[in-house]
Amino acid sequence: MDKINSQCSYLWQFGLLLVLSCAVLLLALCCGAVKISPAQLIETFSGLDGNSTASQIIISTRLPRIMLAGLAGMSLSLAGLAAQTLFRNPLASPYMLGVSNGSALGAVTGMLIGGLNSASLTACGIAGGIMSLLLIKFLASRTGNFTGTILLLGIASNALFSALVSGILLFAGERLQGIIFWLMGGFWRASWAASGMLALTTMGGLAAMLLLAPSMNVLLLGDKTAISSGLNLRRLQLWLLLIVAILSATVVSVAGVIGFIGLIVPHLARIICGPELRKLVPACAVGGAILTVAADMVARTMLSPAEIPVGIITSLIGAPILVWLILAKARVDLWQ
Repeated sequence: MDKINSQCSYLWQFGLLLVLSCAVLLLALCCGAVKISPAQLIETFSGLDGNSTASQIIISTRLPRIMLAGLAGMSLSLAGLAAQTLFRNPLASPYMLGVSNGSALGAVTGMLIGGLNSASLTACGIAGGIMSLLLIKFLASRTGNFTGTILLLGIASNALFSALVSGILLFAGERLQGIIFWLMGGFWRASWAASGMLALTTMGGLAAMLLLAPSMNVLLLGDKTAISSGLNLRRLQLWLLLIVAILSATVVSVAGVIGFIGLIVPHLARIICGPELRKLVPACAVGGAILTVAADMVARTMLSPAEIPVGIITSLIGAPILVWLILAKARVDLWQ
């Protein structure tokens, strides 16, 4: 009976998250430099008014941007959950491994070279992230403490790649402002192609984490318990490392560095749905999409027609939430 009540409670909570996500989606479609009424939304999606200016704005501009923002939020929150599980550290984030700065280095290098389209810049970003992951994995595999070494190498590589990006900015010239604006994070380069590519990695990461969720539950009990239960610990660690790297590198390559989503969303999802990973993974995905789409809506409407980088908005939202979580730790155990 308790199990049934728990399942019903989770379905109710997850249903509310889905309703909230739909509400945020509709609000984001309506808000912007050009206001769109609910009636215009209905006409656009029903096919009755497909050639109007409002319909063109919705289909060509807002919908791909909202999709990209939602997928980026899902990817970052899932990567954050994977990182926190891998390191068994509630303060772990997708950017701890240095892959994000490696991806940023690849993309910034592509921007400095110039003449590259969006797809090429994205490819440069992903290549930079994958190369940094291979370097960290190679170095960590030569030690006994795999996760501890990965964490320390991530901190070192973050500093190294950040310094290289700063050095490249010295030679950016007239491209400097555009590169800095991109590094702050945003979705102004949104397109259906970028959304489609991010959808592939996001859905792949979501499916992988749902399959790995039972093993991740065991991993949180400790290495000795995991090994004694027959879990292939190193293989699971490598899978989680790969998930964090691919999801975070892809987001950085298409949208720049967007902070705090991967850190705070898993904590908020734990408070709402509990620590069980089979329930936590989908809740994280939906919660990340809600928060990122909402932040992007604020970024493009607060000073409309000017636009604020989304990374600034997520930091302004995320920092107070993180402080609240820290202060509430005496009352809410984030791991139980």
